[in-house]
Amino acid sequence: MVAVVEIDLGAPGVQLPRGEVAMVVAQPFADIEEDFVHEEPFTWTEKSKARALDCIDATLAISLKAPQGAGKTHFTVFPECMLPGLEGVDRITTVMQAQDWPTGTVVIGGVDGLTKEQFVELVQRPNTAHDPVGNGLDLIHDHHRVNCSVTWAKPPSG
Repeated sequence: MVAVVEIDLGAPGVQLPRGEVAMVVAQPFADIEEDFVHEEPFTWTEKSKARALDCIDATLAISLKAPQGAGKTHFTVFPECMLPGLEGVDRITTVMQAQDWPTGTVVIGGVDGLTKEQFVELVQRPNTAHDPVGNGLDLIHDHHRVNCSVTWAKPPSG
């Protein structure tokens, strides 16, 4: 089932330019046989997790430099399963909370398979919103795995 959930980035004060936006998209090489566990929840292997985190760091560094000449990177995107669990989420959160990360920017990242406990932890974090109707915690059983994306927005207030 596909459900569209509209998010108003203007509510926290994020204003994007009307004419052009600058974007950085990560495209890591991941070998499905080598880099991912072969059973649910299909997470990065411990051996490959460090490489995934290095890719996150490298992508965020490019975004921060804004080499496209737009002054800042408005959107940074990580594909499905690119972020190794809550550790990957935390990595991006930390970088975006730093003083040097520009305001008025958005990062979107696909997280690898989370357990129910990890997903509950994620949605209960401060400044976090999720769709409680379509993704209600009561809909997830203990044996379920959650594949989700996370969207961060840094408003002008920082």
